[in-house]
Amino acid sequence: MSNAAPEDRPQSNPGPEYYSGDPNWTELREEMVEQVLDYIGFSSRPDPTLETLDKIAKQWSGKFGYDNIAKRIHIGEHRTGAFPIMDPNDFFASGIKHGTGGGCWPSGEAAFGLLFRLGFDVERVAGTMPIVGDPLYPAHGALNIKIDGRLFRMEPSLGAEAAIELIQGTPTKQDNEAFGLWQNGDCNVWWRPGHSRTPIEITIKLSGLSAAFFAFRNEATKQFSIFNNSVYIRRNRNNGSITYARGKLIDITQTGELSAIDVEPGELKPLLVDRFGLSEEIVDQLPEDQEGASFDA
Repeated sequence: MSNAAPEDRPQSNPGPEYYSGDPNWTELREEMVEQVLDYIGFSSRPDPTLETLDKIAKQWSGKFGYDNIAKRIHIGEHRTGAFPIMDPNDFFASGIKHGTGGGCWPSGEAAFGLLFRLGFDVERVAGTMPIVGDPLYPAHGALNIKIDGRLFRMEPSLGAEAAIELIQGTPTKQDNEAFGLWQNGDCNVWWRPGHSRTPIEITIKLSGLSAAFFAFRNEATKQFSIFNNSVYIRRNRNNGSITYARGKLIDITQTGELSAIDVEPGELKPLLVDRFGLSEEIVDQLPEDQEGASFDA
């Protein structure tokens, strides 16, 4: 699924230590597929085309986006066991009922299930973000999709409103400065987070991965993650993006202009409901932020 030379391709189907499992399997149930399609605006079951892929990506960025709501509730209530919403049925049920999304691992797994059920040639991939000081490896999960001999990357947790084509030796770029992705011909995808304009590079190291691998890496974030201690949520709005992170509401326009305003503790819950579309029920379960985490706007 790559145009790269064989020696440059990600390691495929790693050994048992990486929980390789069956890369062509998903827990997503067919009845949930129909609910999701209705939720994201499809009146009928679509064909596995590039137009469908891009519509799913666009709807995902507004409906699910990126957030750590389920994780914060789990941590704040001192729950034991695995992090929630890793099962794609749970991810979508929560999203449809409460407006929530998730981190890269549960988002990637849910998106894989949906695309796989729709007949796409899709695989789970994982890699690193070198600029992010995260000791875990790999620290990011995404999807590669092959359509008519062309290779695309879908990044459901990064906010892009379309898949980006990966062509070895040819740069590709999405024009929107708020959430557009780009790659410089080496198939390493670049993006900008919702709280900063500093670009981050994603280098994919592993491909052909399983649901068990994504779940394994999601659980590893219990050891370290900048998203464990405080609410972080990002959604695309009005051709730009809005993010709440560590006491600030950050608005980025499509031309990349960033503005940030302080949010008082008593203003957060109404903000999450009114601007980000979360349900009052889920917002009422959120614990207070813990000390020790920060995001620089």
